[in-house]
Amino acid sequence: MLESMARANNVVDIRHLELVDFVRVSRALGADWRQIGESLGISPRLACKYYGRRGSHSAALS
Repeated sequence: MLESMARANNVVDIRHLELVDFVRVSRALGADWRQIGESLGISPRLACKYYGRRGSHSAALS
């Protein structure tokens, strides 16, 4: 489905959507921002800034 949306120019970057899903599922399974950052090759603070919801910045960035 996402691929067909991308072909129809409805999605700018399918990779971004895949990363958002990865982060959402990881957080739901209990991963912290350090683990997510390591998986993405970025700092925990940057992972939280890019993918965290408003108000979640108070979550531990350990």
